[in-house]
Parts: sequence; C-alpha cells; structure tokens
Amino acid sequence: MNDDSIKLSFIIPFYNSEKYICKCLDNIYQQDIPEKEYEIICVNDCSPDGTREIVLNYQNTHKNLKLLEHYTNKRQGEARNTGLRAAQGKYVWFIDPDDYIEENCLKELIEIAENENLDILNFWLYRDFDGQATPLESFAENSEVMPGANWLSGLKKNFDENGYCWSKICRTEFLIKNQLFFADRWLYDDQSFCLFAVYKANKFKHIDRNIYYYRCNPDSTLNGRFKLVHFVSSIECGTDYLNFYNEIKETDTLFAEKVKMGGLWKINFGCKEIPYLSQAFRIKLIQSLMPHLLLIRESGYFKGFAMYYFRYFSFFNGIFFLLSPLLRYLREIKRNLKRYKIKGS
Repeated sequence: MNDDSIKLSFIIPFYNSEKYICKCLDNIYQQDIPEKEYEIICVNDCSPDGTREIVLNYQNTHKNLKLLEHYTNKRQGEARNTGLRAAQGKYVWFIDPDDYIEENCLKELIEIAENENLDILNFWLYRDFDGQATPLESFAENSEVMPGANWLSGLKKNFDENGYCWSKICRTEFLIKNQLFFADRWLYDDQSFCLFAVYKANKFKHIDRNIYYYRCNPDSTLNGRFKLVHFVSSIECGTDYLNFYNEIKETDTLFAEKVKMGGLWKINFGCKEIPYLSQAFRIKLIQSLMPHLLLIRESGYFKGFAMYYFRYFSFFNGIFFLLSPLLRYLREIKRNLKRYKIKGS
C-alpha cells in the first residue's frame, strides 16, 4: 500500500556489497528533498559479508531506511521483487549497491514524474571506471509524453541498449497492476523487465540527461569473464522475448519483428554452451525452448551447430544428457593445461 507522503522508494538488493554500499547510500542522502519524502529499502539476499551490518548502522541515523531479509539466496531479480512488493512510495527506483546517483537530483525528477503523471521517467547513465565517471553517449533525444510502445518503435538505436532498470523511475501502481516483476534468473533479468514495462507504459517520457552512475566493477558477475550463467540466462531472456513477440505480433508487426530478432540473437549467443549444460539446466531450457521450436527452425537465423541442434532437438538433447559430464570434464582438463602452460612460460 502506498503512503501519500512518500514520493519515491529506492530499492537496493545487496550481496557481497560492503566495498561500495556506503557510497551508494551517501549519495542518496545527498538530496534536495526531505528524507521523510522518500524511503530506502535494502534487501539482504543472504549476503555473507559485512554489508548487512553497514546498513544497520545507517538505520541508526536514518529513519527512512528499511532492511528486508531473504533467508535463502533468491538472486537479484527476486530481491528487487521483494522490495517492490514492500514499497510505499508513489514511484520506485531500482539501484544496485555498487552504483550511485547524482546528488540533488530528486526534486526535479519527482516533479517531472508527478506533473506529467508518468508511468515511467527514463534518463541516462555515467560509467565509472575506478572513480573516473564518463557520460554514456546520448541514447535518445528528449521526448514528449507518449506511450512507451511509440517511443520504442521510433528509436534509432537497438531498444536493448535501454535495458537498464536503474535508468528509470517507475510508478509503483503501474508495475504492480501490470504484474511487471523481474524474472527469476542469474543475469539479464532487467532486460526483459525494461522491454515489457516501457512497452506497456501509457505515459512515458525520456530526458536526455546522465543521472545514474554505473560502476564498471570487474569483479561483478555481469562484468567478469563469461560463465555458464551468462549463456543460460541469455537463452532464458531470448525465450522471454519470443513469448512477447507472440503477444504483440498481430497488433504491432514491425516492432514485434525487432523483438523476435533480439530473442533469436540471445538464444544463439547461449547455444555455444549447450553441450556442457548439466541435466538440471538442460531440462529447464528444454521446457522454455519447446514452445518456440517451429519459429526457431523457420527463422533461418541459426547456422552451424545451433542450426543442427534445433533441427534435431530431441536427438541432440538425448546425446548431451549422456555426454555433457564427460565434455565438461575434458574442457576443465584443457583449461588446466592452458593455465599450467601460461604459468610455466
């Protein structure tokens, strides 16, 4: 239930974030509206480090900070959902704990959102490399208030580049009413969320300003070396896109085609890891891919291994169920030999 006195709810999921959480919270508290007009909801997703204790210390001096606890690790998307369900503000802003926002920006942003009665206010980002912030190249010009579907259709760039939940202030009631929650996956949960939310927004506005500081942390899951979760999450996100394509293809043919191609690209990216997937991963992906097999086969998009995999879907999955443990073992031997060779040289 929303509290009319609270204009905005910040939602910050955290896991192993003790190195950056102070900067994140300090910048939120360097704002030009009273603390009673916004709340900060921190969601502890079973973080094993000292982040929880830091948040508790901030609670001693800031009454508008709430700490919610997960007792099993549910990953970032579900942590955001937990915060969203608890939010009392008219609007919500999803913040990652290793990032931060522009000081003294809230008054203007909230005034724009409220005066225009927006579902979503969209803005842009800085990238922070070791404390050196660089504005990301402009994504789009200032827009009028319009349906989000119209804005997406008119974009000159790939709509996926706007797939950051941090670059948006969303009306809480709009998200809850439309069941716009984050998918349960390791990565890329915000890309699906952003596509669906912007498309369904009746009142959307983009301002060409860099407000959010995204820290390029090489230790994060997203920015590190590609791992299994990157490929699996990419396929899952791709099937989300194909589901959405089926939903809108009759009413918005041109944009639906863009969504379909985006989904096929994501699935293709994930295909390279398919021979090495564990049984649990494979069963989950088979279930998500099965409804789209005909579309995938007829698309003509896939080449090489991926093309044969989808053409002979049942056969290859049967083979990989048997061989994937051996393939993973052989690949690990190959990697260890490579590491030994590099170390020896």
